[in-house]
Amino acid sequence: MPGSGSEPDEVEILLHRVYQLRISRAGTDWLAWVALPGERPTLIAASDREAVIDKAERWIDDQFPAANDNA
Repeated sequence: MPGSGSEPDEVEILLHRVYQLRISRAGTDWLAWVALPGERPTLIAASDREAVIDKAERWIDDQFPAANDNA
């Protein structure tokens, strides 16, 4: 039964630039594990799915300051 806590929440995998985002619900929050292939992930949390994706994508974009200078 969804939301009963008896089943693990599914993980959604998204890509942004060269980073992989693993999005999952954890209780009332949403988590994103953000990493380059083979690297240790950075954990980002937010109250809803759209917010965690937005925060993760902004964090990734901040890793490319030269590309952001031209914006």
